Amino acid sequence: MASPQKPDRGRQSKVRISNAAVSIAALLAGVALSCRPAATLTKGRQVDKVLYSLDTAIDEYTFDRGKAPKTLDDLVRAHYLGEIPVDPSTGSRTTWRIESGRVRSGSAK
Repeated sequence: MASPQKPDRGRQSKVRISNAAVSIAALLAGVALSCRPAATLTKGRQVDKVLYSLDTAIDEYTFDRGKAPKTLDDLVRAHYLGEIPVDPSTGSRTTWRIESGRVRSGSAK
């Protein structure tokens, strides 16, 4: 009659270590994927971010001067903006539009 085999403790230990390593790698991959840099923002989110800053500058200009700017150049000349930002949708600084006191992207219809 064959004697029962003893568990191989060395093999069990290696399996546990291997499982732990896989779990840690999966956890780190999940963390890395959730921490995307701002550069990977979608164009829509980039446009929203720029529009918010432009609308804020228009609001400040309007409050201080009692009237809305006619162009974004008015904001630059009055030092409410350092320069006209690039429209992430079009890649141009010249496609922004002011409509009813708000800035719109050149790609919006």
